[in-house]
Amino acid sequence: MLLTAAPVIPGLLSIHPNQHVESIKTLPWCLLLDKMGKGGDGIMMNLLLDCGIFMSVGSGHGNFSQLSGKVCIRITRAA
Repeated sequence: MLLTAAPVIPGLLSIHPNQHVESIKTLPWCLLLDKMGKGGDGIMMNLLLDCGIFMSVGSGHGNFSQLSGKVCIRITRAA
């Protein structure tokens, strides 16, 4: 599949533009949504809201920024 324009996920809007939203609106996320087919919108929303998705940041080794999901600092370890 050859994409000539910047991929966009329909309906995903950024009221206050930020890097996290821009990351989710690009590859591979658009391709993933396309592959999910019918019902993919609901699956993608659950993924973004309920699952922690992280992106490597350029500063330092092993540093990541959380893009989505529950804030990790608030998650407690199960006994």
